[in-house]
Amino acid sequence: MKITKEHLQSIKSIFDNLTAYIPLDKMILAYETGDFVRSKDVKDLNKRFIWDIIWALKGYDKEAMSTIFETYKENHIETAIKSFIPKIERRY
Repeated sequence: MKITKEHLQSIKSIFDNLTAYIPLDKMILAYETGDFVRSKDVKDLNKRFIWDIIWALKGYDKEAMSTIFETYKENHIETAIKSFIPKIERRY
C-alpha cells in the first residue's frame, strides 16, 4: 500500500467518526440486501460499497480527504479502505 500510516490513520479516523452516525453493520446490511440507489445496476458490489464510503468520507471531512486525493491515486485510496472494511456478499 502506498499510503503512509498517518494518512491511513486519518482515513480510518474519519471513517470511525462517520460510522458513529451510520453504524457499519447497517451499511453492510443495506448493501448486501440491495437497499440503496440503483442497486440493480451494480456489477461489483464491493467496489460500489467502497466508493460510496469514499464519497461519504469526502462529504464528511472535505479538507482532509482533499489532501489525501491530491496526494494519492484513487486505487491507492481504494486499497486503504479495503484494509479496514469487511468484504460484503450480495444477497439480492
